[in-house]
This record gives sequence, structure tokens and C-alpha cells, in this order.
Amino acid sequence: ANEIVDEIATLLTASRLSQDNRAIIAEAYSAVSDPNEAWKIALQLVMSTPEFHTTNLPIRSGEDRGAVDQTDDDSSNSGDYKAVIYLNLGGGVDSYNMLVPQTCPGTEDSYRWSINKTLDEQYYDVRGPIALDRGDLLQISSGNEEQPCTTFGIHPQLQTLASLYEEGDALFMANVGYMSDPNWKRTTGCRIQSHSAMSRCTALVDPFKSIPNTGVIGRMRDATVKLGHKTSAIYVTGSSEVLKGEGGTTAGPVAVGFDGVQEFPLWITDASFTSNVLSLNNATVSDSGFMAEQWSSTLHHSISIMGELRDSLNQAVVTTSFPSKNKLADELKLVSRLQQTAVQRGITRDFYSVNCGSFDHHGGLLGPLASMFEGVDDALAAYVAELKLLGLWESTVIIETSEFARTMYPNGNLGTDHGWAGHYFAAGGPVDGGKIVGKYPRSLWRNMLGHGRRPVPTTPWEAVWSSVAEWAGVSEVEDLNFVCPNRNKFVDSQMLFNASTLFGTQQPTAAPTIAPTME
Repeated sequence: ANEIVDEIATLLTASRLSQDNRAIIAEAYSAVSDPNEAWKIALQLVMSTPEFHTTNLPIRSGEDRGAVDQTDDDSSNSGDYKAVIYLNLGGGVDSYNMLVPQTCPGTEDSYRWSINKTLDEQYYDVRGPIALDRGDLLQISSGNEEQPCTTFGIHPQLQTLASLYEEGDALFMANVGYMSDPNWKRTTGCRIQSHSAMSRCTALVDPFKSIPNTGVIGRMRDATVKLGHKTSAIYVTGSSEVLKGEGGTTAGPVAVGFDGVQEFPLWITDASFTSNVLSLNNATVSDSGFMAEQWSSTLHHSISIMGELRDSLNQAVVTTSFPSKNKLADELKLVSRLQQTAVQRGITRDFYSVNCGSFDHHGGLLGPLASMFEGVDDALAAYVAELKLLGLWESTVIIETSEFARTMYPNGNLGTDHGWAGHYFAAGGPVDGGKIVGKYPRSLWRNMLGHGRRPVPTTPWEAVWSSVAEWAGVSEVEDLNFVCPNRNKFVDSQMLFNASTLFGTQQPTAAPTIAPTME
């Protein structure tokens, strides 16, 4: 066994592998009767060592490396649980067929292509064959006298969303988009019509890269950690960038698949393998190689966190029937299970990223959009029902996003092309719903004049996330500016929201509990 391990160490680590680690691997090799399987295990163990991944030489302290806690746990926050769900409708959702102007008195325009036409009439003129019939829309009140219309229509397939709006648990944020300056003409830092660029800019909300390689929710998480909260950031699909915080404050986001957290590693059945990996990456002394320590501590932390999640998820039970063959429903079902485990994991601020798409309908918009909205609504209905059963709805907020909206007018294929500003929803028990915030355009044509006939934003994403950050407990201006580094640009222009814009009077919310096991 020693000769085999020495040969592997020479080939893979240039003989850097320490004698202690060689002994652990040789013992594991000897414990397996099948020579081929033993060789595979030895090879895998060598590849888990810091000597394989770095050129540093680790100096062991002789102590076990304890499980790494992500924060200083402040027990005063233990009963104050809040969760933020980043729901991205990828591909550029057509939000002008999500929220449609209906009754808009006094909005007659004098522009040459819409003379004496109210906003709702402009919508039907501009959208033409892709406009939704008035009789099919789910009618809602604007709930805000500053909006140009007293009533709007929600897409007929979004019945759950419309019900949440009427119940006061959902609202719409009008004409929101990526901006780096209050004057949209001076907006820089992102290619407005690019899926990849705008997806990233929407997730980062840091146009001048003031805090590089961090996402808006990741920075919000960092800010709540400083308040004494223990946090978690998990992405199921979609953007992990939105959850990335500043190095040194929190660990990176964790990826969890639809089927939960699998044993590590899947392809090796040896029960002692994981414990051997942990032993190979045990604690080092203070003057040990930095890069080797970074590898070992990160690997150890990842194994510990995933083990904790796996053990907790095994106890989480879903009682609501979620729709089958619905990817978003699978994602939200998993999120509901993860939220149940928060009390076991000591989490008081819970952050998730999920994705549904693609909504990039350049042709034949109406049918595919209706089908996809139906899927979103079905998934949302099941998730809301489950959270209400668990008592978590009053402590959860969903923020829907997309990289951009669509052009107002149809293209030659009865679809729409890449736009800019759009209308998005926020939903959750804490949301002060039943209203539309932001500024829905009073004139569709005038709103499209400046940027290739694409609607331009009047509300930056900084407004949305500043409000969510305040709800999460971030109240100091300095901390809000950390969450949204370009926030000060919009203060004087009064384009920002505060906590009361999106949320009603808030009280600490109860921590979740594991659902009772069903026989």
C-alpha cells in the first residue's frame, strides 16, 4: 500500500504529499479487498488533499477542524426569521402583457401618433395583434392615485397572482430597469439589449463595480450578518452571482439540486471515505501555507454545510400537492423544504435564487407566454399554500425579476424583441399589496422615443432592493449604500423606495419549524 501511495503522490503532487496524509491514504487502501477499487479510492483521496491543489506545504496542528459557523449567532434574533426569494423569469419577460392599462381617464396624449388617445387606447394601437382582449383580463384597481389608470388588467393565466394582489399580499413595481444614472440617457456599464450582460447587471446592481464580483442579495446578506443574524444563501437554478457576498464576511452560496443533497461522493460506497477526506484536510498551524489552508478550510466547510442540509432535509415534509412536469414548481417545492430546516440550522435570514425561462418570445408571443404564465402561476399557488400551512408566508417575500422586458410593438413574427424597462411583482405575507408603485408611463409613445422605441425605465433596481434591505433589518444609510453601491445617485431625484413603499408595518416573525412526519 505504501509503495502505491508513494507512486501516486509522486505523479500527482511531485512528492509534496505529507507523511501523515500518506499514512491515512495507505490505511484506506489496505482496508479495501478489491485492488482496483482500492487504487481508485487512493487516487480520489490524493486528489482531495491540499498538496494536490496547491504548491503549499500544510503544517498540521494535530487538532480536528471543527464545523465552520458562518456568523456570530446572536440569540436575540432567534425569533425573527425572514426569507427573500429572487425569482428570475429569464429571457426577458413581456411584462406589458402581464400588467395592462385599462381605465385611464385624462391620459389623452398630444403626440402625433396618439393624438387624443388615452393610455389604454395607446396600448391597443401599439400592440396590435399581440394585445390581450379586455374581456379576458383579470381586472384590478391601481391602488395608487398617482398612477395614470384607475384600473389595470393582469394576464388571465396569472390568477393566483391576481388573487394575492386583491388580498393585499402582492403588488406591482412599474417601469423598473437597470440604470446607472437618474437620466436614462447617461446610463452606462451594461449592454442594454444583451441577455447575458443585462442578466448579470440585474443580479449585481453595481453598475460601476464598486464592490466587484458581488450580487445585490449577497451584499444584503453580508449586511444582515453584521447585525448578528445567521444567514443562508442557496440557489437551485439560475444566478448564483446575485447571492455572492464580499469575501471574508460570509461563505459563498450553496447549490442544491431538485433531489436535495446527495451523499459525498456519489460514486464511492466506502463509508469511511468522507471521514478520510476530512482527516486529510484537518486543522493547520497559523504559519502553514495560506493557499493550502484555504483549500482545506473551504472543502471542510462545504462538506459540513452540505451534511447539515442533507440531515435537515430528510426531516422536511411537504403536504401540498405541487404540479408535476413544472420546473419552477420543483424549485419552489425544494425551497419550501429548505425553509422548514431553518430553525435546525439556526438561520434567521434566508436567501434563495430560482429561475424560470426562457421568455425570449421573438415569434408567436401569445400562446407560449400564456402557457408559461400558467406554469408560473401554478407553481406560485402551490408554494403559497405550502408556506401558509407551515406558517412561513408572513415571513417570506418573493421579488420577480428579468434581465429586461420587451418592445411594445410586435415584430413581423407576432413576437416582441429585447426591450428595457418592465413591470415586476413582489409577493409575500409582509408585502403591503393591492397597489402599483413606481411610475407606469402616461404615454407609451413618448416613453419609447429615446431608445430605439423601447420603453425606458423611471425606477432603478436600487429602489426595489433598498426597500427589501430595510425590511430585512438593514437601516443605516452606510449599510444601505453597501447593499446598493450606486444608491446615492438616486436620492436627490426621489426615485428610491423605502421599506414602507413595499411593506406594511413589520413585526418580528416566528422561526419555522420542521413539519410533522407523515406516516
